Amino acid sequence: MYAANKYFSGNWTKTIISFDQFQQVLLPHHLGEGGRVELVPRIGGTVQDTFKFLRELPNYAKTNPYCWLKLQYFRGIPLSPIFLSTAPINRESYRAMLNFRDKLIHLDGLHRSLAWLMGGQIKPGMNLPVYIAGLNK
Repeated sequence: MYAANKYFSGNWTKTIISFDQFQQVLLPHHLGEGGRVELVPRIGGTVQDTFKFLRELPNYAKTNPYCWLKLQYFRGIPLSPIFLSTAPINRESYRAMLNFRDKLIHLDGLHRSLAWLMGGQIKPGMNLPVYIAGLNK
């Protein structure tokens, strides 16, 4: 969050987004906590596409055990705000996403977001609390 704070001059807005907006948020590259299967490609992927990919992956628990444990843990955690930005930050996981300036970018809560979708805690018709960096930059 430090990098986002610095890049966006500490400019955060607390708001809500719809389920449909949430589905289109871009996740940064994720190799599954050092696992063998890339969950999100280097160029990023939407929450919707990543969730679909995760559901269709056979043996993800075996190929990416630490990531899978995180996903299982967060399934039971109550909803809390997710942190997003209006542009990618200058970090390794975001570098290939620099052309995505018209989308909301996921900064923190990747495992929570996917786990809540897996557990049905986030579903169509819901509004979700978020903090967005850079809305008023």
